[in-house]
Amino acid sequence: MSSRTKPSIQQLQNRIGGHGDADPKALVPNPRNWRKHPKAQADALSGVLSEVGWVQQVIVNQRTGRLVDGHLRVELALRRREPTVPVVYVDLSETEEAKVLATLDPLSAMAAPDTDALLALLQDATFQDGAVNAMLEGLANGETLPLR
Repeated sequence: MSSRTKPSIQQLQNRIGGHGDADPKALVPNPRNWRKHPKAQADALSGVLSEVGWVQQVIVNQRTGRLVDGHLRVELALRRREPTVPVVYVDLSETEEAKVLATLDPLSAMAAPDTDALLALLQDATFQDGAVNAMLEGLANGETLPLR
């Protein structure tokens, strides 16, 4: 290979196999899920779901039939007796499933806040729910979200 030739970049593989709605009772929690959801998070997410509805799908691995992301959303759907949950189905080996479980939330948490942009956004994002407002007020005051 010439020193002037750039190595080819491997094209990303699309692992998404489909979308649909599933009965939350049929969705299998992942026994390797290491994330726990504190009451404040569950209360805030419940408030957002009540005021806005579903805007994000849960992720289910087609090969194992287990949840990869969305455990709390499924738990809340079960509590609310929701008939269905929006799902994106992915095709992952068990090793790949473990990699996604280990990295999906931490990668999202690495995003740095822009306080000015958040404060401007909050001018248009008012909620009736007290748990959601408490979370947003904490963020606006520079508090970090609890990890537990």
